[in-house]
Amino acid sequence: MEMQKKDNDTKNEVAGIFKNLTQLESLKKVGVEFRDIHDLEKDTLLVEKLSQMVERKELSAKQTLELYWDKFHSIDSERSQEQWLKQIYHFCQFLSFPNTRPECKDISLAESKWIYLFLFTYRQIVHLQEKNSIYPFVSQYPLVFLSKKEIDLLEQPQEYQHFLSAFDQLFVYEMMALSREIYHYNTIDHVCGVHSVALSLARQIKKQGISLDLGIVSGSSAGHDIGKYGCRVNEIKRVPYLHYYYTDLWFKRQNIAYIGHIAVNHSVWDLELENLSLESLILIYSDFRVKNIPDLEKMNIYSLHDAFEIILKKLDYLDEKKEKRYRRVFSKLKDFEDFCVEHGVNVNLVPFAEKKYRPVKKQHYLPLLFGDEVVQKIKHL
Repeated sequence: MEMQKKDNDTKNEVAGIFKNLTQLESLKKVGVEFRDIHDLEKDTLLVEKLSQMVERKELSAKQTLELYWDKFHSIDSERSQEQWLKQIYHFCQFLSFPNTRPECKDISLAESKWIYLFLFTYRQIVHLQEKNSIYPFVSQYPLVFLSKKEIDLLEQPQEYQHFLSAFDQLFVYEMMALSREIYHYNTIDHVCGVHSVALSLARQIKKQGISLDLGIVSGSSAGHDIGKYGCRVNEIKRVPYLHYYYTDLWFKRQNIAYIGHIAVNHSVWDLELENLSLESLILIYSDFRVKNIPDLEKMNIYSLHDAFEIILKKLDYLDEKKEKRYRRVFSKLKDFEDFCVEHGVNVNLVPFAEKKYRPVKKQHYLPLLFGDEVVQKIKHL
């Protein structure tokens, strides 16, 4: 009975993949016809490979490439599977950053067609990776954008919708997932964690009647590190510094001004400015707390204090003057966290629990405040 249920689940998953592919209107725009999908669905060997992938939970880019290997091999028989995967990743980079991978400009129509088909299929496989906890952190903190209801309530929904469209059409998430599988960079984990923390805070703050734009929070936290994929090969060692420039380039190229402005200026040093928007504070705070566990390259969401200690040890050219600067900007993050807590925000909620959580603002009677309590109240105002 259990075996039969497992077989049915596998068949449903495989059928769902083909159904999703045939419903994609964007296929024709990239040279893939619906009949190509139907031909694949009739390919018994391919369907069998896909079924085994799903059943055995061998959900990877390499296994996805195996589905179409005869097509890719016929285009260039001298390239290995590893080389083809890197070529597909470079093609994703080219879509977002044409000047970073100019060599991809001249690929053939046949090659681009099967790369796109791979990417559309891989998109389904990445979804199954999350569903089956292949990568536990991303499964715990998935990149789930605003609901339709939340988007409809935005004052300016057009820019956020434009961001979602660009993020989707340029295969940004698939590019991040490929980078994790090929080069073992877990930037995708970081982005998912930052987006989850940021939206959790923003939704709770908004429930308290404080004005902020959920679209800017979601878009900026999802796109704040996209510039890391625009750095050239000879710039790899300088990614922590250059990715701000390339992130700015991506948002300007997509004509996404407001979300882009917040996304680009997410360094802790931006806290040295006297006034920042609430959306900026949320992004900088969330980015600060989501870091790799030292020496393990495993993502984690730290408390503000623990994140401070980790980053302090990683700062370049640290001297007494720079440490004082760092402690000063950290104090602003601590002020922001205290502000959130005073308004009843739980800064440690698991994803999406904030939808049920009802923040309750702490009541203070001003005539009864003393010393530091008065200072804190003035800060929060």
